[in-house]
Amino acid sequence: MCLVCVTVVGGRTPHPESKARYWPSVPTPDLSLSTTIPCANCALPVDLLTSRSIYCSELCNQVARAVRYIRARMLDGRINDPDIAEAIRTQLAFIPTGGYPTKRRHIDAATRQAVLDRDAHRCQKCGAEGTEIDHIASSSSDLSNLQLLCHACHMDKTQAGFVPASPAVIKAVFAPMYARAAVDPPQQPSDSSGWEHTQWKRNAQLVHETLRNWWASCIQYMLLDIEESLGDQSPVSNPLSAANGFMDGLEPWRWYRAG
Repeated sequence: MCLVCVTVVGGRTPHPESKARYWPSVPTPDLSLSTTIPCANCALPVDLLTSRSIYCSELCNQVARAVRYIRARMLDGRINDPDIAEAIRTQLAFIPTGGYPTKRRHIDAATRQAVLDRDAHRCQKCGAEGTEIDHIASSSSDLSNLQLLCHACHMDKTQAGFVPASPAVIKAVFAPMYARAAVDPPQQPSDSSGWEHTQWKRNAQLVHETLRNWWASCIQYMLLDIEESLGDQSPVSNPLSAANGFMDGLEPWRWYRAG
């Protein structure tokens, strides 16, 4: 897939020059504890006592998933197929603006059924059988902001909101993700289609103290960089660190193998 063809969601301007990284608005976890492990995508801390995820943010989860998908399509030779290219464009479009708002756009079963009943199972654009529920104008899952569409009309509407990615975004966000997908062996476990979430969660708690201390010192430097970058602003989800993955020297495969 040609990187210059990648699009992003319109309406918000990403800032690839920013050094800020995602950091939840909670106290910094104790990095010496075995229950605090690196995010499987970017290496920022995840406290397993308060989080059920091995990622520090939903953005990192989505980036890792996209890297694996691109890698798999490179390996099976379908990377340039039109339907695959469309799927990749859709996945990547939300990354520069912080990722797809999965939680905000969740639609429960009762609301889903209410949309089907109200719209009589028909696409509200073309009248064909409706198969997908669309958020009309925002991420609100209120019934008034939902409509039933067929797949084709839903894709047309979604892509109408995309704009071509700027050269800066391509260089800072998409190129690192493609580089991670193309390198062999994979840069880090989360880039491999055969990796196991549970193995990361288990073995990352068992690494040698020397590696944990080295990671802790790197994280402290990263957090100082965050504070300097953000100033008095609230922490935000930034795609740069998510796209690049682990810093050099943090040895992600040793965390996966507890070596």
